[in-house]
Amino acid sequence: MFVRNLFPQVMLEADKGGEGGGGATSTEQTNPETKVETKQDENMIPLSRFNEVNSKYKELAEKVQAFEQAQAEAERLEQEKKGEFEKLYREKEGELSKYQKDLESISERAKALESRFEAMVNSKIETIDEDYRDLIPSNLSNEEKLEWIDKAEKKGLFKKANEEVTIGESTNRKQEIKRDIKQMSAMEKLLMGYGKR
Repeated sequence: MFVRNLFPQVMLEADKGGEGGGGATSTEQTNPETKVETKQDENMIPLSRFNEVNSKYKELAEKVQAFEQAQAEAERLEQEKKGEFEKLYREKEGELSKYQKDLESISERAKALESRFEAMVNSKIETIDEDYRDLIPSNLSNEEKLEWIDKAEKKGLFKKANEEVTIGESTNRKQEIKRDIKQMSAMEKLLMGYGKR
């Protein structure tokens, strides 16, 4: 189109013998057809400028398209990460609920064992003579009470006084060991007869 518009103007200038500077005004007055063409020539952009602007436009369009693609890719990655985080969140939420259920069952079991242990401590205290029960500290926990009672029993604090000593007998009684005479050797029988063991 640009070449067609330029061709009639060049022909007119060639006819007039001018270089095109002053010829444009004379054609405007004489020929109405060339008048329209010269107005188009005034609005015409040189090809080099058009190519420059067009190439910049194409570059910008490519940059915009690349930017939009990068932005879409970033959004997609963000959604994937968000999906991963949601997945991880769901997994951790499931684990948390599992641990909470386990905690509830363990705490119920601990309460049951605590009451059982308290019953054991109370039964141990019941075996102790009533005269000695007020020696047990009351500010201790059940575990500490049981430990205290065990130590006190090992040291002989809660011995029963119902062992009676008969007058005239030795206080240190020797336990007689009963042995089968048939299985004893001759030497053992002689020593037993003489009272040595």
